[in-house]
Amino acid sequence: LVGYRQKFDGLGIFLVVPDKTKSVNPSVSGVLGNGATEYTLLKDIPTSDSKKLNFRNTNEPVTVRLRVSPKHGGSIVASMKLPDSDWQEVFTKSGVRMRSGGYVGLTTVTGAKR
Repeated sequence: LVGYRQKFDGLGIFLVVPDKTKSVNPSVSGVLGNGATEYTLLKDIPTSDSKKLNFRNTNEPVTVRLRVSPKHGGSIVASMKLPDSDWQEVFTKSGVRMRSGGYVGLTTVTGAKR
């Protein structure tokens, strides 16, 4: 994903600190890559439907949970749990199927201007 591959086949979950204006605005985006479409940081990611969530500088770990299910036409749900809070859905897609050999990746981007 970021720093590795701009075209990927599978699911990418992006925890991104800068927004498209390079301001500090942490968010989580989920992208289903088809292996042909190129994704560029701060242009395509964060996505327009990204979940704004301040996961930075916590005193305890942040937990990420990913559920991929073939039932009911296929679904993907990504959730995060911040310290002292409940689980929050950050990405949901239904009617999708992960191909055999598809990629599941998690990446983090920091370094926003202040």
